[in-house]
Amino acid sequence: MHQEDHALAQSICMALANGEGDALVPLYNRFHRLFIAVCRRRLVERESAQKVENTFWLELLTGKAICSYEGKASLQTYLLLILARRCHDENRKVLTRRKHEVEPPEDEKAHGAEMADSPEEEMLNRERSLVLAEALAILEEASPRDAALIRMHLSEMDYRSMALAEMGGGGRDEEEIHRKTAAVKKQFTRPNTGAMAKFRAALTRVLLRHGLEWRDLL
Repeated sequence: MHQEDHALAQSICMALANGEGDALVPLYNRFHRLFIAVCRRRLVERESAQKVENTFWLELLTGKAICSYEGKASLQTYLLLILARRCHDENRKVLTRRKHEVEPPEDEKAHGAEMADSPEEEMLNRERSLVLAEALAILEEASPRDAALIRMHLSEMDYRSMALAEMGGGGRDEEEIHRKTAAVKKQFTRPNTGAMAKFRAALTRVLLRHGLEWRDLL
């Protein structure tokens, strides 16, 4: 359990409940630059990054997310996962708007309907998600840092973004960031003992437990 992060979150939760408007300042100073960088990377319309990040901080002011944090992952990872979902929601709105702006011909609509996931495919997608979640839980128990790296990888973060995330996001020079990026890449890719190798081992255990094969994840 990430006790320091959990204690910080609980103190912020209490401050928000008491109406202290500056309760999020420590988190803002720690994560603002990282959050805006993640938004710019993940959003279809990068110019929306500031809006999405501002909305996210307003959401955190309600206290719901902060007060629900249990310390199972680092506070940074926890907040990044929520932010990633907000970016996904924004991208979905943008794509929906674009779809309405340029409506495809009727024959293309019919083709799109044929390509939609079948109930069986939806079931398989849910099964794949559960398998990945179970493997991550095993890795989290053995090596929280490696689990955090895998989660960031699954969120499509590159090594530099992972390094910035581990460094707290700001106040660093390029040389320090470069060294940290190299260290993260080494930790992620090291044969047998790296984050990906450990995740593959955990995933193999889960697949065997459920009588599945690697091709079932494809």
